[in-house]
Amino acid sequence: MKVVKPLKLGILHRSFEYRSRCFWAPTVLAFFDFEDGQAPKLSTEIDMWTFCADELGKAAVVDEGMPKERGEVLVHGAFHAPGGQPVPAGRVRLRLGGIDKTLFVFGDRHWRRNFHLVADISAPVPATRIPITYANAFGGPRFKANPLGKGLPPETEAGAGAAIALPNVEHPDHLLGSLRDRPEPAGFAPLDPMWPQRYHKCGTYDEQWYRERFPGLADDIDWTFFNTAPEDQQIEGFFNGDEPFLIEGMHPRMQRIEGRLPDLRPRCFINRRGQGEQTFEEVSLQLDTLWLFPHAQRGILVYHGLVPSDSDTAREIDHLLIAYEAGRDPRRDLMHYHAALHRRLDKENGALALLDETDLIAAGERSGYTEMMASESVAAMRGEGLLQAKQKERMDRDLAAVRALIAAQGSDPDQVLPLPVANEPGDGDLDFDHILTQAQDQRKAADERLAAQLQNLGLDKETLLQQAATEPAPRPTFTAAEAVATFRSLGVNDPDLENKMALMETGFQRAYRQAGHALPPILSAPDHLPEQRRQALLDAHGAGKHSPDKDLAGIDLSDADLPGIDLAGALLEDARLHGTRLTKAELTEIALMRSDLSGADLSGACLKGAGMGRACLAKADLTGADLSGAALVAADLGKTVLRGANLEEADLSEVKAGGADFSDARMSAVRLLEADLSKACLEGADLRKALLYKTRLTGAVLDRCRLEEAVLVEVEAAGCRFRGAQMANLRAAFQCTLTGADFSDADLRGCNFRGADLTGACFAGADLTGADLSEAVLKDCNFVRANASGCLFMDADLTNADLQAANLFESLLHRATLFDTRFTGANLYGADFMKARFRNTDVRLALQDRSTLNRWAPR
Repeated sequence: MKVVKPLKLGILHRSFEYRSRCFWAPTVLAFFDFEDGQAPKLSTEIDMWTFCADELGKAAVVDEGMPKERGEVLVHGAFHAPGGQPVPAGRVRLRLGGIDKTLFVFGDRHWRRNFHLVADISAPVPATRIPITYANAFGGPRFKANPLGKGLPPETEAGAGAAIALPNVEHPDHLLGSLRDRPEPAGFAPLDPMWPQRYHKCGTYDEQWYRERFPGLADDIDWTFFNTAPEDQQIEGFFNGDEPFLIEGMHPRMQRIEGRLPDLRPRCFINRRGQGEQTFEEVSLQLDTLWLFPHAQRGILVYHGLVPSDSDTAREIDHLLIAYEAGRDPRRDLMHYHAALHRRLDKENGALALLDETDLIAAGERSGYTEMMASESVAAMRGEGLLQAKQKERMDRDLAAVRALIAAQGSDPDQVLPLPVANEPGDGDLDFDHILTQAQDQRKAADERLAAQLQNLGLDKETLLQQAATEPAPRPTFTAAEAVATFRSLGVNDPDLENKMALMETGFQRAYRQAGHALPPILSAPDHLPEQRRQALLDAHGAGKHSPDKDLAGIDLSDADLPGIDLAGALLEDARLHGTRLTKAELTEIALMRSDLSGADLSGACLKGAGMGRACLAKADLTGADLSGAALVAADLGKTVLRGANLEEADLSEVKAGGADFSDARMSAVRLLEADLSKACLEGADLRKALLYKTRLTGAVLDRCRLEEAVLVEVEAAGCRFRGAQMANLRAAFQCTLTGADFSDADLRGCNFRGADLTGACFAGADLTGADLSEAVLKDCNFVRANASGCLFMDADLTNADLQAANLFESLLHRATLFDTRFTGANLYGADFMKARFRNTDVRLALQDRSTLNRWAPR
């Protein structure tokens, strides 16, 4: 489900069942402040969750996500003594709509029990602040209505002489006056669902419920169970959203706070799939819960909605959009919000539309993005705008002086020195539609000007672009020495700056090796020099010396015999090295972009950090070579031999490596983005923490390989072999296709194959402990003797799958399709088949103890 919402609204949603029907319940939250004398103002959802974690604790539940029978108010805070001076007692008050509730508060006090005599209650210890919590209300460990509280006397005579702390918070109509008194706990906070005030409403969960309604709610549930506030903080019906309220005694400085709820009208819409088409519909919301934090002058409005759904996970709902309007404004129509969603789903401009909230918020309201841009933290990051303004001011003064001088000499300043176009910095109020339109208009105008100029010269734009991509060009360079010399010539002699220049040079060279393959071919030496350079390099190598020339772009060393040569850091872009023997050569950080190394022998060579993008290494031998950190983007590795090579952290994106041999290669943390390794051999290779994105592994062999914690995204691996592979905690996400793959005897503990297509795959003897195969297509799969203990098969399709003698101890098969599935002799102890679909399912000789098979399988 994709969610579209403004920053100033929060969203929660959940599904549940009631009387064998499924429902989906959205919850919309709005965080607001009520500063004294000011209109309430919304803050962002991020601010809300940060605030709630600080106030309520990180594990606190702000809302249970269920629609309520009636409205209620919850208050989190404390009594604050007037003027901050300690007082022995006081009171707090809440008034909102029909609710008017007062509580008395006392400083710490106690009474003593001497056998059958009760002493007077001790005088309260003066206090400045007393939290209004159930820990300070009447109760105790044996008091079911409030086991957190205080005041309950000991049960035995052994504690008779001990001082008994009394509650600090009491209801004025039920003050504690005797050891026998058992008043209801006084407070403003939510009641625990296990306390009797709520628990008796939850309904009957007996054997009949288990047989007929599990896992839904009980038929006889009292829906006020989901009202968490004490009953004297509840109203009949719901809130309008503009009610005035009064709070007394709960602010450090103000004894009386008056305010009004924001006049807000949130809207909620869903895109629902049904009968092959989507319908866009509105979900009605009710304001049924209000949180107030008086000391911080903050509050949360909670709106709940409810719609029937087709499944217990609401899978048919593709999109959820929420927005808000001012209650005083006319309601926007359905088409307005349908268009708003459509704009945000647009593949080209959807990302920009997400940043523009004007069609999702009340008219005239500042969006969350705008307020973030104007916030102090962002303003600090944008402080350079202030610097630019000051620089412009100084430039304007200098420009005025120069123009005055030109005028004094009898010339026209507008002709000699035209005024620049003003470009004032903005204030952070961004109109993304305007920015996009302006950029498109500017690009169109520039294209038209360029086309007209080229036409006047008799040139064609597309032809020029093709020539620019293929014609040799000078190599881009940056050297620290040249930069330092330039600075020194200007009188700048800064050692720190010179060190930074050296680091910049290193970074530039690294970036060039990683991405230089995308540039046009390098302009090499004149035609009469290549043979001389080749001979000089061969002579130097024959004499055991280093080549004096590191710039060898375009050199032809085909079939040369250069074992052990040292060309570390050399530049051999577009070189011809077909059949060259470079065994055990030192080629660290060499640049070989677009070079032809087909058939070359690089066994044992060191190519650490080398740049080999778009190089041709077809049928080359790199056995035992070190290519760690190398960039081989879009290289041709067809039938290349890389047995035992080190490719750790190398970039093999877009490589064509069909039929290549990577057996026993070290490839941890390698990047394989949109690479083709069809029919490649990776037997015994180490691919731990590798990233494979849209990679083709069709027919590849990865027996005994290591793929722990690797990530596979949209990988095509039909017919791939992973026999005996170590694949614990591998993640295969977003439409991975592994049809016919062989995982027999593989270690797949904790693996995630959620949603993958594994039709016909073999998991015989594999360890799938704790793996997640939910929503996977597992038709015709072989799980014979597999260990799938604790495995998730929720919503999986196991049609005609063979799970004979498999261990499915406490596995979850919720809503799984089990047509013609064979569980013969399987261990189904504790397995949960909730709502699974059965047809010709074979469970003969299966261990079924403590499983839910009998509950859900047809009789």
